Amino acid sequence: MNINKLSYSTSLLYNFNIQMRYIFRSDASPVIGAGHVMRSSAIAEEFINAGHEVFFIGKIQGIKWLSERIQTLGFTQIIEDEENFLPNSFKDVLIIDSYFIDIDSNFIAKSRWLKIVSIFDEVSPKYFCDMRIHPGLSSNWDEIPGVKTLSGPKYVPIRKSLKTLANSIESDPLRILIVGGGTDINDFGLNLTRVLLNLKNEFHAVLIVDDENKVLLDSRFNQIKFGSNFDEIIAGFDLVFTTASTTSLELAAKGLAVGVGCSVKNQEIYYSKLHEMNLAVPIGKFNSNFWSFNLPVIIELIESRELRHKVRANALDALDFLGAHRIFDEIINLTI
Repeated sequence: MNINKLSYSTSLLYNFNIQMRYIFRSDASPVIGAGHVMRSSAIAEEFINAGHEVFFIGKIQGIKWLSERIQTLGFTQIIEDEENFLPNSFKDVLIIDSYFIDIDSNFIAKSRWLKIVSIFDEVSPKYFCDMRIHPGLSSNWDEIPGVKTLSGPKYVPIRKSLKTLANSIESDPLRILIVGGGTDINDFGLNLTRVLLNLKNEFHAVLIVDDENKVLLDSRFNQIKFGSNFDEIIAGFDLVFTTASTTSLELAAKGLAVGVGCSVKNQEIYYSKLHEMNLAVPIGKFNSNFWSFNLPVIIELIESRELRHKVRANALDALDFLGAHRIFDEIINLTI
């Protein structure tokens, strides 16, 4: 490729003020999870609000509330099949977040895009990219020559709809939310609820489920279906039990005391970093087809106002709602 010709062509782009397009490529399902699309949508929202042309390409299967979020966010176009989109290598920036798109896929070939940004974690394929973003807490990633890496708490993309902080004055009795993340493939919520049912503590708990009536509850519990009103539901809680997923980071940033479980392998880094940074309290892991919970820690979280205050304060100090905007600025600068 003639580098001088490419540089000249790129400069013409800016001279003629050609409008960049930002294409987000990710999928979601109960098996894949909701995290890829959730964190991508938080970044996409910044581009949409800034008035750019923003496309979403991907399949969302079996997660109605997430489909509703994508449909109503304001994308220029939503395309399910990537074969129905023709990239323009002079003005299209691809932001990809996937575990399953083949690294040799023609769709993500570098010659088809002006720039490529990869949202990655420890199990992501090593896609060719001009920039990569880790949307979690860890910042210990090997450098790749010529590729800028954004990572650490400053670059955690959190949805703007969660920006209103939780009430710092706790309820009496304690209000507990139990949610297994955007999808709950290993039934974290149900299994933890069975543990809490055996406790004698007074509290009011709400279990968020995909399907109701899976467990017999006592008067301390209610259950509701996961839906697009999730952001409204979480406002009045003092303590949340969830998995070490995108949801855990969002809830911690909102100012809720969080107890986390590790449901799948790709949550292990989140699980350990949340503990290491004292942003959440680890309560158990899913191993060999069953959950192993740390009951004394769960009880301490319920009984200790001091512990809840500590993790809440640490999270508010470490996480803000500017991560998605910082990523937006970096991607914009990538094309200048």
